[in-house]
Amino acid sequence: MPERENIIFGKRFYVLSVSYIIPDIIRPVISLFYNEIYIEI
Repeated sequence: MPERENIIFGKRFYVLSVSYIIPDIIRPVISLFYNEIYIEI
């Protein structure tokens, strides 16, 4: 169980770090795409 929690935390940290690196123009598009995936799941 702890390993699964670590993976989820790692994914969240990865998304946050990438969102800071990505330019402001591309960020909204990826956020929309990520929200669509989240809704589908």
